[in-house]
Amino acid sequence: MTTLRTRTGTMLVALGAAALLISGCGGGGSDSVTGVTTTPGADGGTTSAGPEPTTDSGTAAGDETGTADGTPAPDAAPAEPAPTGTDPVTDPAGPTAPAAVLANIRWSDRGTYDRLVLDFTGPFGGYQVQYVDSLTEDPTGDPVEVAGGAVLAVSIQGATRNNAFQTSDTTPLQTYGGPARVAPGLPNLKEVADAGDFEAVLTFGVGLDHKAGFKVMHLTGPERLVIDVAH
Repeated sequence: MTTLRTRTGTMLVALGAAALLISGCGGGGSDSVTGVTTTPGADGGTTSAGPEPTTDSGTAAGDETGTADGTPAPDAAPAEPAPTGTDPVTDPAGPTAPAAVLANIRWSDRGTYDRLVLDFTGPFGGYQVQYVDSLTEDPTGDPVEVAGGAVLAVSIQGATRNNAFQTSDTTPLQTYGGPARVAPGLPNLKEVADAGDFEAVLTFGVGLDHKAGFKVMHLTGPERLVIDVAH
């Protein structure tokens, strides 16, 4: 049985849990709602809303934006074939400093697969996405239950929902608060659950209706981790 246990220095993942502004593409909610607030440092930094959703130009990922009512964007690129691989996906890059703060959470039904997008305020480090039989919280080790018949565990190094541990007079505090769980209600993507935010490793579980092929992409403009899961 595969169990995901998060620990210092490992690549595991998390969703922030506090009072998040969450969004949904094609799930009845708006495409994206910013959840980042910035507290000025001593140098008088300005308030930031975090990155806005953008269309990928010339990338293999295609468009992953939508309109305010959650319907696909009129100029959305045609959906790619659904992914088929189920093996773990790992980017071995180490952590980044300062840690990127989670900015937006978005999702959409792409016709043959569901897409989950995690936007960040800046560059993040390595990541790992894999199927697990059970998921535990970082760092407590408590079990984390998610809806569905299969669970993808996602971990991102150099990422957080609150950068208080690395602020300074010139580095403003950024926080992302929101519910511990969101339910996209897509054909396969059923739930995203907080699984820890510890030592700049953000951890969460993705509950799926059933095990299916998936792929992972690190895109920029804004910095984001994109996870596609086949229907």
